[in-house]
Amino acid sequence: MFDDHIVVESPGKLPGLVRADNIRFTHFSRNPKIAEFLKNYKFVKEFGEGVNRMCNELEQVGLKDPVYHTNAFILQAVIYNSKVGKTIVEKTADSFKKLAVAVNKSLIDYQKPAIGEEKSAIDDKKSAVDRIKSVLEQQKYNEPSKANILKVYDEIEKNQIFGTKEIKEILDCSPSTARAVMTKLRDMKVVKVVNGKGKGKYVFIE
Repeated sequence: MFDDHIVVESPGKLPGLVRADNIRFTHFSRNPKIAEFLKNYKFVKEFGEGVNRMCNELEQVGLKDPVYHTNAFILQAVIYNSKVGKTIVEKTADSFKKLAVAVNKSLIDYQKPAIGEEKSAIDDKKSAVDRIKSVLEQQKYNEPSKANILKVYDEIEKNQIFGTKEIKEILDCSPSTARAVMTKLRDMKVVKVVNGKGKGKYVFIE
């Protein structure tokens, strides 16, 4: 905690389609079963409420939304005190402590495994990327297509269900390009169909 700002750090980066500019209203559960359990037993009021509640608390004391930074595998949330002045800082000290707790809780949904497990996760990801590259080398796709496939694979989280909509958002491309990428993924046999989640939903094969 500093005179003009507070910094809260959490292991892990933002998952899936969650970004710094949409984190307040975009929810992604790394473990949907645990999230559903917590909601059913009323440990949480609703999915993804933490960040929005934190921002509401900030607005009530006249402060701006947090600024997020990703440093390697550490996510930082920085809250600035725009009310400069020692007296005001002292008066809002309790509010900052309350906000620190809210920030820490809100980041739990976005945590990756503990730091001690990060190296293993990185190694697994590297091996998976190498497998995708190996399959790509056997295809006669042009370089832009290969680059698109690798970018989609890099952005999609493990066990994340996705379709052409998510591919379109990741690549910022046309629907036809997104469909073409999905077709190539199916042809490469690196994805499998997910039933019961709507038409055209897949996950990467581990």
